[in-house]
Amino acid sequence: MENKLLLEGGVGGHMNHPYDNDDLTFGQLKDLLRAAVAGELRGTEKTDGQNLFISFDVTTQKAKAIRNKTQIKAGGLTPEQLDDFFSEHPAQALRFSFVEALQAFEKFAQQLPKKIQVEIFGPTGDIYFNTEIMNPGTPGFAKGDPRGQGTQNVVPYDKKTLLIHGVGHAELDKETGNATGVDVSTNYRALEIALDGKEIDDPAVFSIETHRTRELSPSGLEKASRVLPRTLDSIDNIMKDSGASEDTTLVSFVVEQAKAD
Repeated sequence: MENKLLLEGGVGGHMNHPYDNDDLTFGQLKDLLRAAVAGELRGTEKTDGQNLFISFDVTTQKAKAIRNKTQIKAGGLTPEQLDDFFSEHPAQALRFSFVEALQAFEKFAQQLPKKIQVEIFGPTGDIYFNTEIMNPGTPGFAKGDPRGQGTQNVVPYDKKTLLIHGVGHAELDKETGNATGVDVSTNYRALEIALDGKEIDDPAVFSIETHRTRELSPSGLEKASRVLPRTLDSIDNIMKDSGASEDTTLVSFVVEQAKAD
């Protein structure tokens, strides 16, 4: 049997759910549940689109995108180059979706004052933003269908959206293809301000939006509060039976259980 590391989401990689956090402890898990029921959590919806890192070259006034390190070192792909890159892809709907979304982003960025362009993307366009592209025209396909490579959406969306996540953005070094570690939160905030009020409802046009945080629905919290005590008791019973403590991580608990079996 061949062991192979599964990498998802292009440059962005897989974006974790809470249950993907192996280092979460039992104590933190219970605190998370209590905070959720108390309405103290704010989060974002887990979207189901295709990942694309995008930026904008202030000098050439062209948007650019990346999916891998080779493209980072090449300085990113313009809409025309992105179209050529995906020209042989088995899912042509994905090709057109990527290109159309990048073109819409380019049009938006070109309309910004040059000073704002620099504030967002940097003078050389090396600051890239982690985005998700949702398009009703790129539906899911049956498992094993070659047309479905990279387009296996589960959630159907009713409009075209280029969603800019609140996290995962970075300044990228063209020499190494790696993130420089520079804090780009102010760049994201400038982009968020520039996009404020520019959402588009027309389903035929890509709407460029930031991924806003939300609060849990009060109706859901009421029901959750009734089951919270029983849920916490169940967790405590599991901890007691396994000898786990509040500081035991979930991954170490799973490993110990696997060894016991």
